[in-house]
Amino acid sequence: MQKRSDDTVFDFAETIKDKYPNLTPAQIYAICRSPFKLVANNMKEATLKDIRIKYLGTFCVFPGRVVGLLNIMKKKFSEGKITEDQLIEYQRLHDNYFKLHGHEQDSLD
Repeated sequence: MQKRSDDTVFDFAETIKDKYPNLTPAQIYAICRSPFKLVANNMKEATLKDIRIKYLGTFCVFPGRVVGLLNIMKKKFSEGKITEDQLIEYQRLHDNYFKLHGHEQDSLD
């Protein structure tokens, strides 16, 4: 049976409780999870930038997600749910992402 990440963090908290007696297991959990929350929050933003966390690595938006989001934006535009300016802004983000990562993708039709 595989352990959940929560269980692993709380097990870790038990092993360091003598070294850090003023920290509760919940505080240690929050400290351990904070880099991943940072990554998740940055991935939700519309900047599409890579995130480097020392000792953990570099996290980036999957190229397929960028293409998929552009298709969703095109659909929303055709349904009248977003303006042309919003679509053009996302297209700019899309193009910049692929230019930065050395790829070429479809642009607006």
